[in-house]
Amino acid sequence: MIDQLEADELNTTLIIQSYESKNNFFCQLKDENGMILYQSLTDFKTPSPYLLNELNTQNERIKMIPLIPTSQTTQTTHGGVFRLKGLAHDSYLGSSHELFTKKGNHYKLDLLLREESPLTFLKIQLPLSLFFWLLSLIGISLTSRFLLKKALAPTEAALQSQKNFIAAASHELKAPLSVMITHTETLKRNLKNDPQTFNHLHILDLESNRLSKLVNDLLTLASSDANNWSFIPSAVNIDTLLIHLYEQYETVCLQKNITLTLNLSDETYPVLYTDSERLLQILCIYLENAIHHAKQTPSIEIKTTLTSKQITFSIIDHGEGIKEKDKPYIFDRFYCADPSRTHQNNFGLGLSIATELAKRLNGTIGCCDTPLGGATFYLTLPINSYQKKKR
Repeated sequence: MIDQLEADELNTTLIIQSYESKNNFFCQLKDENGMILYQSLTDFKTPSPYLLNELNTQNERIKMIPLIPTSQTTQTTHGGVFRLKGLAHDSYLGSSHELFTKKGNHYKLDLLLREESPLTFLKIQLPLSLFFWLLSLIGISLTSRFLLKKALAPTEAALQSQKNFIAAASHELKAPLSVMITHTETLKRNLKNDPQTFNHLHILDLESNRLSKLVNDLLTLASSDANNWSFIPSAVNIDTLLIHLYEQYETVCLQKNITLTLNLSDETYPVLYTDSERLLQILCIYLENAIHHAKQTPSIEIKTTLTSKQITFSIIDHGEGIKEKDKPYIFDRFYCADPSRTHQNNFGLGLSIATELAKRLNGTIGCCDTPLGGATFYLTLPINSYQKKKR
């Protein structure tokens, strides 16, 4: 701008305005007599007269340092660049220049520029920075996902192959086991008069049933992994279901000298929309687990707790209880709190099956200590969850 003003090729106003349109600065041009030839309309927080006065004060403190002439006729000199403090905690940069044009005109040029704070700079740059940051994040995420998927593909294939094998093996074992159990029962009936043979057949029958239970559990888990469990929601009468559960295990508990109690609510139960077979399966797992861990002269209680939005089924026992170190893992697949496997019918699958079933029923399961010893396993289901989905 100064070079063009020195050349006197255009009107001074046009030259300054062309630069003002591109840069937000304040310019004041005076002739040698101090008459203002041009003054910018830039609106700063601090009035321009105050800033110009500060600039002049700064200039008076130092000598004007002449620059090397750009041509033989140029005698332009420049003052330093000063930082000026405004009245509104703002800051400016200012400089003064004395210009001598080719036509012999003598001008005094004062320039002021608002010094932006780092915060203002950040506000200007932040949207662009965020855009590139998000773009980079998306790129890294997509690349990581692709690489992880590619890296985990062999592992996933191996796991799927293992699940398919378990499902196929369990299915193939079920048929011959059924035949073995049927023929063992027949032989037991025909050989009642031979105690030794009958005893061997009885052991064979027990082991066949134990193996059959394991195969059924594996098939259940394989169905869960394949996500092809069939669920048939319907209106469930809670009183009827609990009485059926009690009658199913009453004889077993009597044989083991276990006191089984059914504690029905005094309030009328609402109609529960869920899969009754799957619900009963979870409660059976809880009861079998309580029976297996019963102490001498034990007792087991079947109890329900009802609120306006949910119902909780609890199986409360006063048996061995659960050690603190085992509590975080008891619902894990194949986990057994007894490393010695004292209870041979416990394969570490029952509670994991209950977990999978509860998820399918939109319920939650858990356990806690029973007062005075023992463990309480519970299942909480929302009331009318299936009815709301149907609507």
